[in-house]
Amino acid sequence: DDTILTAVAVPTDYTISYDYNEGRLPTGVTNPEVFTVEDENITLNEPERQGYTFRGWTINGGTTIIPTSAIEEAIEQGNTLENITIKAEWNANTNTKYITRKYVMDLNGNYGNPEETEEHGTTDTEAVWDITAPEGFTIDDEYPVKLRGNIAPDGSLVLEVHLKRNKYSLELMAETGLTLDGCSSGAYYYGKEINLNVVEAPGYSFSKWESSHTSKVANSETKAYTITMPAMENNEILRLTAKASTIEYTINYDLDGGALPAGA
Repeated sequence: DDTILTAVAVPTDYTISYDYNEGRLPTGVTNPEVFTVEDENITLNEPERQGYTFRGWTINGGTTIIPTSAIEEAIEQGNTLENITIKAEWNANTNTKYITRKYVMDLNGNYGNPEETEEHGTTDTEAVWDITAPEGFTIDDEYPVKLRGNIAPDGSLVLEVHLKRNKYSLELMAETGLTLDGCSSGAYYYGKEINLNVVEAPGYSFSKWESSHTSKVANSETKAYTITMPAMENNEILRLTAKASTIEYTINYDLDGGALPAGA
């Protein structure tokens, strides 16, 4: 009898390895790990990466970006009958959130709730907060100061600064015949309102408040005078002097019919 032998071809399994390049597949989703020459469909699910947008795939270290819809065709055209590595490629998002947080000292020397602003930039690039202390304030290095940092993919970057309100010296003086009333010399926070007043002694009258720096605080003829503490340069002292004038009184004489000697 004739013996008939039939050759049976068994397709070789080739492995697919994945480099998601810091991304990951959504929960519960998988991709095929094996393919053969007989496979008609090689369908890939796209990974996710916070702060990035998926571009496509590269195969075995290549540089050509292949969209998911064309990955099977790319494998077939390349006659890739070998184990392959498929790598995910990404574009960094340009609208990733980060926060700038600014604390400003109040008129009593306390820090309250911060002012927060949402900014946006490119993921994994450096954000720089170009902030300078305004007039009357100084960046407070007794608290954390962070003016630059990497824009985190999850939007968690917070840049932070505390602005300390400066104190400036005020010297109050009163001329003879006047006494300061409820106000005194000292160091006052920038922007603080200070109420000035004097008490007049008999025979004296308030004339004006005279300022050492009229570009900062004007002279005033108002006795009850409220000023706002200005910013002073180079540790200069603001001086305000209460000026006095003497009161002139008229003396009237009743000589009761008499007269002063001639020339008197």
